[in-house]
Amino acid sequence: TYPVFAWHPNGRVLTYTLEERGRVFLVNIDIETGEKIEKELFRIDKVLAMDYAPDGRTIVLSGVREGRSDLYLYQVIGNTQAPLWEDAFDDLTPRFLPSGDQIVFTSNRPSPTWPDNASPTASAPGTDVFVLNLADRDAPFLTQWTNTPGTSERLPQPWTDNRVVFL
Repeated sequence: TYPVFAWHPNGRVLTYTLEERGRVFLVNIDIETGEKIEKELFRIDKVLAMDYAPDGRTIVLSGVREGRSDLYLYQVIGNTQAPLWEDAFDDLTPRFLPSGDQIVFTSNRPSPTWPDNASPTASAPGTDVFVLNLADRDAPFLTQWTNTPGTSERLPQPWTDNRVVFL
């Protein structure tokens, strides 16, 4: 499998994933000193995409566990990750918006209801762009930014806090 890459906001550290004998690792390389640090990710079978928060303390991951892709927040200093939710829908290509308190991603979920109790058979045939607002960590909420049945938006990239470009 191919590694997934992300640059730390300070521009000095390159982070990538490494899969070895069924285990997943995050590898950090300081490009100035050459120092390399490996940290194992537990309870994740594969990382599909990742992005650093602007402050460099958190990484958002699209991780696969038991055949399902969900979003995870990884705390860099504590080397811990937690799923934002666990459901049957595909949550892909997450990116932090410049404010650091919102994440844009694509998903085949049929609506932004939090939490979504719909079955996977009710999922949309394509993917739409969603934004997760983390400003209130106790009550995060989703907003659906596109609704294009039968079409799949991909690879959302932040432009500003309220504008995103995507394929």
